[in-house]
Amino acid sequence: MWHKTGKERARLVFGCDAALVEANRCREMLATGPYPPKLKRRVSGGYGHLANDQTAGLVGTLKGTRLGRLWLGHLSRTNNTPSRALESVASCAGRIEVGVIPHGTPSRIDVGAAAYQLSLPFGPSTYDG
Repeated sequence: MWHKTGKERARLVFGCDAALVEANRCREMLATGPYPPKLKRRVSGGYGHLANDQTAGLVGTLKGTRLGRLWLGHLSRTNNTPSRALESVASCAGRIEVGVIPHGTPSRIDVGAAAYQLSLPFGPSTYDG
């Protein structure tokens, strides 16, 4: 899925209230890390994993949508840290709440209603309940 353009990626989560998106690698950590060159090319290629700045770019295109919460997942233990991923993405998120699900850590995430009110173009309610 991540070989798609930024607009195609954004369309996948455009109408969501919450989403879990990959922030697999820090470009600098991958470049200087222990992976052999062939693996580095695969991971960073067009069909590889999303880098933090790519995820940040995606999130930047989602400002002003209904997305209220975003979790970053599938972080590399070798080529990323939760703090690097969060710093990169949160700086572009605007009002979107961003959290990190650390690699290998069972986590419970709250996908309840976001902390903002949507303005919907409907007239008075006719629901009789």
